Amino acid sequence: MEHIHGVLVINELMKALVKEVDLPLEIAKLEGDAIFLFLYHKKLHETMLAERILKFFSTFERQLIALQGSTACDCGACSNISRLNLKIVAHFGKAEVVKIGSFKELSGVDVILAHRLLKNQVQEKRYLLMTKPAYERLSLPSNATVVQAEEFDKDIGTIPIVVYYPSQLVSVPEHKKLSAFQKMQSHLKLALGAFLLKFRNISGKQY
Repeated sequence: MEHIHGVLVINELMKALVKEVDLPLEIAKLEGDAIFLFLYHKKLHETMLAERILKFFSTFERQLIALQGSTACDCGACSNISRLNLKIVAHFGKAEVVKIGSFKELSGVDVILAHRLLKNQVQEKRYLLMTKPAYERLSLPSNATVVQAEEFDKDIGTIPIVVYYPSQLVSVPEHKKLSAFQKMQSHLKLALGAFLLKFRNISGKQY
């Protein structure tokens, strides 16, 4: 049950972030607990890209608070919702784009670089990590404080990066006391979600 609730919590956070994605940003694919987004460089001028990216942090936090306040479950996954956080990696480079049906598959060294930067030396839990080419094109707010650093990859070498740490807008509250009716609603919602998830997994095996 703890594993199932953990998957459900991540799914709810992912859905909230996906709803914020708008053209010219596109979703390449969902990768477990990550969303791979891209846009063509010719469309950079069509959007306030930095503003959109930073909005993901506030959306994530609102959904985190909503989830924290809507469950009375005390399993490991539900009781640790407040420890979840969002990390964003941004890179500007070249990629081969292959269209397969309605999906677009991206490949190339720069795509590999972006994925490898997900494992980095940044100690903070919430951040926007940008390669130098991405930072030069994002146009962060003038009052944004950034830190310049370097990452190293055994295949790619030294990668200059710029990191921005967004402030936490509001603190996520601890579990609040719910009425008996609210607790029943909470458990029914989680139970239904768990059933749907199990049904989806079983159906996937049958077909």
